[in-house]
Amino acid sequence: MKLRNLLLLSALLCIASGHAQELALAANSNRAASTGNATAIYDGDDSRTAIYEYTVYGEIPETHPVFEEEHYLGKAISAKWNTFLANYTHEYNVEIGLSSSGTEIVKPAIYNAVENANKYVKKALKKGQLTNAKAIDLMGHILDCANVLCFENDSKSFEEAAKKARNGEEAVRLFEQVKLVKM
Repeated sequence: MKLRNLLLLSALLCIASGHAQELALAANSNRAASTGNATAIYDGDDSRTAIYEYTVYGEIPETHPVFEEEHYLGKAISAKWNTFLANYTHEYNVEIGLSSSGTEIVKPAIYNAVENANKYVKKALKKGQLTNAKAIDLMGHILDCANVLCFENDSKSFEEAAKKARNGEEAVRLFEQVKLVKM
């Protein structure tokens, strides 16, 4: 009798958890579909449609490491760049082995895409293909996206696309397809 009750209870739990997952998925899709009174931080090029949309609650926090690295585009980008480096790289002391420390990169596909985009923007700026103001806007958007995506749980599709970006130009185009929505 107890075994029968246990089997019945487990069957009911399976049915209930399946229904709960369906409700959660429906609520998540409704939340993603409705942008309500949200305002866009950056839409990229108006002729392109946003493929990836992420919600930003409040302001994107900036970290201030002990040794700040100066970015070639100036102080406004340096703060975002240092936040990016602090979010994506974690250094650990290693007591065993030949090296004395190890560095872990969080979400390496996104990290590499930002690095490639940074090199591309620097070269385009030197060649005169971009103005300084456009380069600052572009790198600001790329770093804002990266700093938001670092803490985003559902970034697998973007990470897969970032892996496929073979060069800096493709990485820049990928980040231009991201829309950050401020709530």
